[in-house]
Amino acid sequence: MLFKQWNDLPEPRHQLDFPEISKNLQSLDVCPVPKVEISQDLDVSQYSRVVITTKIMNPLFPKNLLKLISIGEIKTSLTVKESNPIQATDAHSWNYDENFPNEIDPDSRTATSNEETLYNFSFPIYSFGKTLLFSIEENFINISPIFGNMISRSIVSQLVKTSPDIIIIGTSDRISSMKIMTEDECTLQPPEFVTGFIGSVLTQLITGANKGIKFKCLVVPSEGPNGFEKLSLSDMGSLIDVCSQWFGFDHSKYIEECHRLWRCDSAAIGAQSGLYI
Repeated sequence: MLFKQWNDLPEPRHQLDFPEISKNLQSLDVCPVPKVEISQDLDVSQYSRVVITTKIMNPLFPKNLLKLISIGEIKTSLTVKESNPIQATDAHSWNYDENFPNEIDPDSRTATSNEETLYNFSFPIYSFGKTLLFSIEENFINISPIFGNMISRSIVSQLVKTSPDIIIIGTSDRISSMKIMTEDECTLQPPEFVTGFIGSVLTQLITGANKGIKFKCLVVPSEGPNGFEKLSLSDMGSLIDVCSQWFGFDHSKYIEECHRLWRCDSAAIGAQSGLYI
């Protein structure tokens, strides 16, 4: 039976980073959502295992050691249209001293502003052996979480057709120790929860039409915002040990290569990450 802790998990904290979308919060207009395209020649049925993770975990999958092959990509696009008609007025009061510097005088704008902005992002898809690897980049500065949400829906909808072994690897700044979860067991204890792209993937797998799909999820503690997480050396060691066991890697070569790549990415919380005054 599915543990009730899943029901205690809050929804992923998604916020829209684009001012064009969120400018008029009281509007009843339907906001646009990104379109997601997965390479049409990608045949998921050829793979017995699928790994879903984020870019911060790329050191767990050394390209040279695992002989990663790029077999496609996920393309996303979002077109944002702005149409803000400004009604003419005979007189108005505009006190610049009491408003933010980026506010402008309404009279300086044209009667109607029609602009269109296109946002495009793409993420590679890799494979090694019979394993398919989806690694999505998170960046709270440039990439709105709505992209990750729509990507997770597209990926899970593809996996439902073939039901491979699904492994999810991610981080959370709301847990204090490594957590391993499955479709039948949740080791999170409120107020612990998972957000971002990994939180969205879990939501897709445990709710709605996709509920009941088998998966294993590995989440470790982190510090920092999505896309810029830092991991402790002990948590890195735990990640390497579990992944080495799950994927059957040569532990000695694998651990050396993973630590080397993490040092190159500066993703470790260590003695050199302190504050110098």
